[in-house]
Amino acid sequence: PGCIRLEVRKCLGPCVAACTAGQYQTQVDLARAFLEGTNDGPIAQLRAEMDACAALLNFERAAVVRDKLERLETLREMFARMRFAVETLSFTYAVPGHEGDDRVYVIRRGTVRAQTTAPRTARDRARLLAMVRDVFDPPERTTGAVPTHEIDELLLLSSWFRRNPGELERTKAPAALLADRRSALAALSA
Repeated sequence: PGCIRLEVRKCLGPCVAACTAGQYQTQVDLARAFLEGTNDGPIAQLRAEMDACAALLNFERAAVVRDKLERLETLREMFARMRFAVETLSFTYAVPGHEGDDRVYVIRRGTVRAQTTAPRTARDRARLLAMVRDVFDPPERTTGAVPTHEIDELLLLSSWFRRNPGELERTKAPAALLADRRSALAALSA
């Protein structure tokens, strides 16, 4: 006997050998590609199923499939926003603090990787630049995947900058910050 998920057609049933490992892997790859934003196959399948149900005048089933399709499209949009945040939220962010306690946050792929007081001296600036180099020099994973422990922070930062777009003026790309340092060193040695 199959499991209940197999019986109600919510699973391929690999646990009871109702499908081959290859068939199951194909579905896993399709789901992963959908979540990474590289394949809209599940949406196309649901749309085709909805159209087929409507053509057969099975409007109740078509409505159920339509609702699934809408939820899946919403999920796709949420993941697209998350991927956008991962790809664009990499910079230093200077924030004025209470009574002059200004802070600089080093943000990479939507998570705060380091923070320090805003530099006031050449030594402070050198420390900040070393921190930026430490955060941005190591190669980062190139996928849109975000570790689960970073998702809340990514969503929080993304929401903050979406609601306060003027705050982006306080950001500086790490390459520009490091280039400023090289220019300053060149001017000092000239």
